Amino acid sequence: MRTSSLFALLTIATLFSATRLSAQCTPQMNISVYSDGDPSPDGLTVYGYSSTEDSSTLCSCYHSDYQTTAVLQLADGSYVDNTEPGETSSVSAPTDGDGTYYALGAAGLNCSCYGNLGAGGPSISIPPPSSGDYRHRRYPELV
Repeated sequence: MRTSSLFALLTIATLFSATRLSAQCTPQMNISVYSDGDPSPDGLTVYGYSSTEDSSTLCSCYHSDYQTTAVLQLADGSYVDNTEPGETSSVSAPTDGDGTYYALGAAGLNCSCYGNLGAGGPSISIPPPSSGDYRHRRYPELV
């Protein structure tokens, strides 16, 4: 009987200790969104990519799946976007001649502790596409 009482006492003490440790945890959301983009080798299409990296400390929080959006700002100032479930997304659009294009990224989720959260990545300039093999302008060492 004494052994089971000692075991019960140790179990309760362990549970109280675990509760105190979890109470010391402070949730910290740390979400990074990365953007990238490239024109096709023939310069007729531009591509945008977005990826999300999560290094959050959730403690007792939990969150929904990500919704990641890749956005292209076209040379005329208009936008094209695509949202996909998960941590990556891509988008493409035909080019309308020379100009500067930008790739952007965003991610959203719902956290049980903080509600709806979003994060955005930096705007990445995509060099203007041109007719001919684009790699020759960007990577002259391949010529």
